[in-house]
Amino acid sequence: MKKTRKILSFVLALSMLITMLVSCTGSDNKKGDDKNNENNTNVDVDTLINIKDYKIVHPKRCVQNIEGVSRALKNEIKEYTKADIAVVDESEAAQELEILIGLTERKESTALYESLTAKVDKQAYAIKIDGKKIVIVGATDDDTILAVRCFMNEFVEKSQAEGYLALEKDAAPILQKTGKVLFISRDFRVVVQERYSTVYSPGLESVQRFTYGKIVKLEHQSDEKNNGVLLASNEIGTPAPWPIYRSMDDGKSWEKIATIKDTINPNVNSGYQPYLYELPEDMGKYKKGTVLFTGCSYQTGETNIFIYSSTDLGKTWSPIGNVAEGNGYNGAALESDAIWEPYLIYEESTKRMYCFYSDEMDDNHNQRLVYRYSTDLVNWSETYSASALGKTLRPGMVSVTKMGNGKYAMIGEMGGYGGNWVHIKFADTLDGWDVDDPGTPVTTNASIGCGGAPMITWTPDGGECGTLIIVAHHNIRGTASSPADMFLSFDYGKTWTCFTNPIPVGFNSKTYNGYSNGLFTDKDGNVYYVNNIDLYKGAAGEKLMMCKLKIY
Repeated sequence: MKKTRKILSFVLALSMLITMLVSCTGSDNKKGDDKNNENNTNVDVDTLINIKDYKIVHPKRCVQNIEGVSRALKNEIKEYTKADIAVVDESEAAQELEILIGLTERKESTALYESLTAKVDKQAYAIKIDGKKIVIVGATDDDTILAVRCFMNEFVEKSQAEGYLALEKDAAPILQKTGKVLFISRDFRVVVQERYSTVYSPGLESVQRFTYGKIVKLEHQSDEKNNGVLLASNEIGTPAPWPIYRSMDDGKSWEKIATIKDTINPNVNSGYQPYLYELPEDMGKYKKGTVLFTGCSYQTGETNIFIYSSTDLGKTWSPIGNVAEGNGYNGAALESDAIWEPYLIYEESTKRMYCFYSDEMDDNHNQRLVYRYSTDLVNWSETYSASALGKTLRPGMVSVTKMGNGKYAMIGEMGGYGGNWVHIKFADTLDGWDVDDPGTPVTTNASIGCGGAPMITWTPDGGECGTLIIVAHHNIRGTASSPADMFLSFDYGKTWTCFTNPIPVGFNSKTYNGYSNGLFTDKDGNVYYVNNIDLYKGAAGEKLMMCKLKIY
């Protein structure tokens, strides 16, 4: 949204500049924490720079995207400052006031590029004020586009004075490591992979199947040093216990720290569908920062969704009780009376914890998406429907996220629908769903649909509407299926685009790789994604992988 345009005070401009120098990170290193940022201190600040007489200059021979992002920068400058500046290539005579994009023949571009590439091989960019020129260059074309995108986000879109940008004067270059650029949209939104790591690999001899990988980042701990701890889990199936993995270094390394066995329900012989959640506020006797674990335990003729708690960063777990109790799984869909696939989400306005899950117990429906809620985690409401569509359609595998417009987005797979399985629908509150609405299929303009076992999250990054992210088990193109892509929406789910899954999964008849992944967005907009992939090609076993994503 455009901000009210007015002349800023010197103090506000200075504050903006400091924010800029520590933003646009593309990595976990803050200013001054990395050798590439060692010169970013003692900045001499000029409050405002008149941008009206500048020109944007790109290389004469460049990839189309570099010219395109130069024009996108022009449009953003016009939108936020009302200055309509020209875009030219380097063949035009040099002038004093220029914004140089990429490796132009201007000496300022060349010098900054050489300084950058002398320190890094790739996946980095630099921004420098050289005299009166603004120089933006990346180690690769993709990094240059990312640098311009960050310049838009942190300089242009925060400029509130008509015709002016707030920039530092005679500053050393901002040299910033990035990650691997995975995707660039037509309007130059950029997805960067900042980390890729193995959460757990059981060894080549294993035949364990690591489905339903889930992840959470702790952000509400009373001891500040524990905020940032990552916890993950996955389904092994049989035997029943669920493993807990922990990372203390933002996913660089992991260790298995605990195993949860459901003691609430006796005679458990299989354990399914874990989910992790951290309490953002006190609930009953459970304090803010308590980590919750829910899953589905199965025994002959009985399924139960239970909940456990941890107050020591996932090392030990205590039973709370059952959220819901169901009957058995009898093979055929219409004959089963089981409950499956819990998903927790807290609603601040009502101080309720909601547990959504799949329910086969109603004789009038093949399967429903339902929920219960609690204000103390011990006593739960009756069961309410969120999606109930008769005996033909079979909605299941629910996940829900809150978006920046205040609405909630729900997705699930729609068994029996045909075509694109994954549907999305929206509500103003967590108990405001139209139960008869099947939702809208998630599909791109290229008619690529999203297959089963989906998960959704929303990040505020990626534009005015933020970004909705969906990853599922596979794509659907007509009647053919293919390995899963990552689906993005920059307009609250109205339209979708997709790109190659950063955790590459495929079809393997021996495993369920890519089945029901985990997504988590932290308070800074970083997206943590876990999924299970083949241990090695053709193997019966799997390993759990994580990547950290940032969208600009």
